[in-house]
Amino acid sequence: MVGLIFQVRYIYTIHTNQVMRLLKTIRDIIGVVIILIPALLLLVLCLPFILLALSFSRRNEERFNIEYHNFLVGLNGATFFWYSDKRTTLYFIEDMLLPGLKPEIEIIKLQGKKLITAHDHRYISRLIANAKTEGGIPYIIKIVNGTVISKSINNEVYNAINGRMRGQELLALIDEFVG
Repeated sequence: MVGLIFQVRYIYTIHTNQVMRLLKTIRDIIGVVIILIPALLLLVLCLPFILLALSFSRRNEERFNIEYHNFLVGLNGATFFWYSDKRTTLYFIEDMLLPGLKPEIEIIKLQGKKLITAHDHRYISRLIANAKTEGGIPYIIKIVNGTVISKSINNEVYNAINGRMRGQELLALIDEFVG
């Protein structure tokens, strides 16, 4: 009789634990559903506004691309010299190199994170982004038939600073690229 009571109590404990786990699982599922339904409703309500914003964004990007292309076509044949305010090259570039450049070469200076140029910063930023950025600043950038062609002269500038190349040789290299 006592053994039967222990068996019944043991079976009751096992079933009670299973029922408790089942109730906890159901409670967790209900909690997720309570959170998920309002989130989905909010997404459905906001979806038209999100699509509208994406449409305007895409349209603005397309308009900017057309304006940028017109900017490049308008500057066909233009050449830019792009350099930064990095201390190791700044004095050499501003004191030795810039005075020797041809007057038609336009200067773009990167001062910190700010571009200093006579042109619209949006277009110049895109111009720089489209330039091949292998080798590092400074760059010579040329626009030919709406295409951006760039050449890094970083190594040449450091060679000139360190005396392994004369400044006149560097200017000749730039003039050769300009054409």
